[in-house]
Amino acid sequence: MDPMSAESCPRIAVLNESHHVYLVQDPSGSILVEKVLSVFNIHVYQYLKDHPLTGIPRIVDCFQREDRLIVREEYILGTSLDQLIQSRSLTLSGTLSIMHALAGIVALLHSQDPPIIHRDIKPSHVLIDGHGQVWLLDLNAAKSYDPSESIDTVLLGTKGYAAPEQYGFGSSTPLTDIYAMGVLLNEMNDSLPRPDPAVKEIADIAVRLDPQNRFRSASAFQKALENAAKRFSAPTPSQNAGNRIVTAPSPVRPVKRSEDLKRFLPPGFRAAKPWKMALSAVLYPLLFWMIGSLRFEQYAVPCYIFLITSALFIIASAFNYLNVRRLMPLCKSRRKGLRILGLILMDLIFMMADLAACALLLVFAQPAG
Repeated sequence: MDPMSAESCPRIAVLNESHHVYLVQDPSGSILVEKVLSVFNIHVYQYLKDHPLTGIPRIVDCFQREDRLIVREEYILGTSLDQLIQSRSLTLSGTLSIMHALAGIVALLHSQDPPIIHRDIKPSHVLIDGHGQVWLLDLNAAKSYDPSESIDTVLLGTKGYAAPEQYGFGSSTPLTDIYAMGVLLNEMNDSLPRPDPAVKEIADIAVRLDPQNRFRSASAFQKALENAAKRFSAPTPSQNAGNRIVTAPSPVRPVKRSEDLKRFLPPGFRAAKPWKMALSAVLYPLLFWMIGSLRFEQYAVPCYIFLITSALFIIASAFNYLNVRRLMPLCKSRRKGLRILGLILMDLIFMMADLAACALLLVFAQPAG
């Protein structure tokens, strides 16, 4: 695509205004993602445009305008790993499978000549499409590895996921991405109903402060995940011989396992922690007793239904039971204040709808005449 054809790709939607990410349509009718970058390594994008890698969205075009880089790439529709972690909908087998696939993509980046270091691996940059394939997005901070560098000239990365060497304690290497994957694996493991000790051990090795004490490569990290999966016969993704990339089972429709069924248990029982279960076993009956102890001179049945269903929904929303918060866009915000506001609004909307339903029930229950 000729850079001068920019006007022939009109923007049709805004994906992220603050980060200047848009949906555009090229002359052929294809939908692409357009990014306007102020921090970038044009050589990485040019290389990926000429050498497409499986698991990385295909770079259709990239060109510089003054101090900005315009990148147009393949649009991948899917669910971000960030959403799956927040909704606590991951399973142990799904966690291992997704991380195995991600490590395969990272290994592919590291196998280039020179190796490409992503340097900003985090949940929002990992996508699982409708076919279960894992994608690694946003190479804005990526660079080609130069072993002669002793320190990074530009400090990039995301707090919490960036390795110590990205804060001026050394130069980024392929082991920097191992650190980020370890943080990510720990986060995924902690979101499970029962965090797995073996998975935590793998993650803890990956996040060691001294890079030389981490896994020596993304492939070694993959191997550790495979060994962990064998303990309970979890399916590991099949390898694509040509690209060393894997596809994970879709976490949206996981295979039913005993651990998947736990998520249907009421809040307080899903984690299977004795103290939580004991507390819930007391609080739930106490809640029903308190509601049942109320006396209404009339319309008692609709009032009880309203109070019980509203109380249960408030509990469900507070603990995000079955990912109920997905119904309120504000609950997906990264700002805590907006998430709390979304939670309150969702509860109020449900209570009003619940009240209306109880009123209808009362109307239809009235005897004719």
